[in-house]
Amino acid sequence: GRISGKITYQSEAIVRIRNQDGSRTIDKTEIERIEYGPYDPEAEEQEARRVEELEKELEELKNEKEKLEAERNQLAAAQERYQANAAKTNERYNSAIWRSFIYPGWGQYHRGEETKGQIFMYGAGALLFLWYGANQDYIEKRDVYNQSATNALLFASTGNAGAIFTGYFLANSDREAWNAAAQDATMFFSFYVALYVANIVDIYFFDTTEDAADEAAMMRGWYWSVQTRMHHDRLSTGGSSAFERHATLGYHLYF
Repeated sequence: GRISGKITYQSEAIVRIRNQDGSRTIDKTEIERIEYGPYDPEAEEQEARRVEELEKELEELKNEKEKLEAERNQLAAAQERYQANAAKTNERYNSAIWRSFIYPGWGQYHRGEETKGQIFMYGAGALLFLWYGANQDYIEKRDVYNQSATNALLFASTGNAGAIFTGYFLANSDREAWNAAAQDATMFFSFYVALYVANIVDIYFFDTTEDAADEAAMMRGWYWSVQTRMHHDRLSTGGSSAFERHATLGYHLYF
């Protein structure tokens, strides 16, 4: 066959030819003869311009590839930060929950909601103190009533009307005081239970820390993924090249 083109390199063993189909290297043992055409300055100038344009295009593609790789690295770094933040938030969330189960407000304080945590903790402490005092008063009033009831029975055994009336009156008064103490203890304990339940609901559903807001923002949003490949024929003087870019656009939304 016959091959036409420009000789770009020649040694004792090979000849390298470039034409419109690209660059090709041929062993001299396969060549019968080489025919040289007339020198065409205009064609040479056009070829030089073509080579210059190809080199310029190659440089632009190289710069674009570097830019896209930098963007991809930024996306990878953002993903790593998100994963690290998610792990940190998950650990903080779990540890805050069991703390609030032990004592109201401890979990909120631990995860950074100091004001809310202090309100729960001080409120729980005050209610526990009041409930303890009311419960001690209840026990004391119960013991007093039991003693009064015993005395009333003893007075009744005497058959004296005045003693019977006095014993009944004292026992009835002590019973009313005992009931009032029981109501106070029940009230303070009910308030504590209500605060405890509110504390559990809050720790599960009302995380207002900055990390939680950042995580919520990162859990939803647009993402842009780019893959770039470049092929270059080093045997070509001008640099025969191919540039491929694959882009993906989507939206993250997690529940």
